[in-house]
Amino acid sequence: PLLSLIFLIFSTTSILGFSASNSRWRLVTLILQAANLCYCVSTCMPNMVRMLWASMVGGYAVSFYLQYIDVAILGGCDFEARGPVRRDLSGLVGREGLKEKEKKKQAVNLRGVRTDVRDNRNQSNLITRLNFGWNGMTNWRHVGTPHSVKNIPPFSSSNAACTPSRGQFLLRTLSIFAISYLILDILAFSSDQDITIRFFSIDKIPIFRRDGDPVTLEELFIRSFATISLGIGMNAVQRGTYSIVAFLSVASGLSEPISWPPFYGSYSDIYSIRNLWGVFWHQTNTHRVSALSHFSVHDTLRLPRGNMIVRYLRALTTLYISGVQHLIIDLSAGVGVKESGAIQFVGIVIEDTVIAIWK
Repeated sequence: PLLSLIFLIFSTTSILGFSASNSRWRLVTLILQAANLCYCVSTCMPNMVRMLWASMVGGYAVSFYLQYIDVAILGGCDFEARGPVRRDLSGLVGREGLKEKEKKKQAVNLRGVRTDVRDNRNQSNLITRLNFGWNGMTNWRHVGTPHSVKNIPPFSSSNAACTPSRGQFLLRTLSIFAISYLILDILAFSSDQDITIRFFSIDKIPIFRRDGDPVTLEELFIRSFATISLGIGMNAVQRGTYSIVAFLSVASGLSEPISWPPFYGSYSDIYSIRNLWGVFWHQTNTHRVSALSHFSVHDTLRLPRGNMIVRYLRALTTLYISGVQHLIIDLSAGVGVKESGAIQFVGIVIEDTVIAIWK
């Protein structure tokens, strides 16, 4: 599965950097990588053994695949245009390339770095094209572009415009990685097999529909603490992984510090379910699931914009796509469809209903 993930990243990066937006190779790669993704997900658990590592590999595989659909297929990102050219699967839509006058100007690439497109040496440079492809496949929040997602946290809460120097950034990301590793080590050391058997067996999963022994206060406390610990562990894994990739990208010169803002928001924003997922959480899935939702509702079904029913349908489609993505991640960790619960979003609906009634 690791080799499948590496192959997926390398091939999609290369295709994005070296092919035109309407190239057939993009669709060929889409089909080939779909098969590769299926193989990767099906072999994660048997080869990785631990659910955490299996879900990580499967998660990054499906994330990079969806990112490829977003930037290479739906967005049609093109090296010559230094950005997206909107298209559908049959060819270019709307904008059919840069005008001659625009070509003489400086363009903005996927990372927001200004690049003079008149420099023919840059256009034919292997490293430049690979850099373009790498930035397109790793810039999941579209930082520094007109299409950046909402709620990207700043480097400094007191000064949103502040950007650390290269040295400061490398030291900061390395420190975050070390702290994240330490947290995971502590969580692993504090695990207790007896508590796991006693409180987390399959028959203990139901709360309201349980047969046999009733739920105790001790069990509720243990399970609540375990849920918090799981969230902390997930936070540490994702933040640590992001930090080491950011460190290597900036250290190698592929990216600038401004391209790698903090992965998570402030803990003070976690006062509701919507804020947890919409403000504090990493937002790396936001652009691609929204793009797929818009494509499904407006381009495929041809439903008009501005209609309230269509707006809610698009929101429902977004949640469904995100749920399917996380279902695939669960499958890679050996969790079945019935046991997953990834497509359940009742919590936000209940919360919004309570808030609406309260107001």
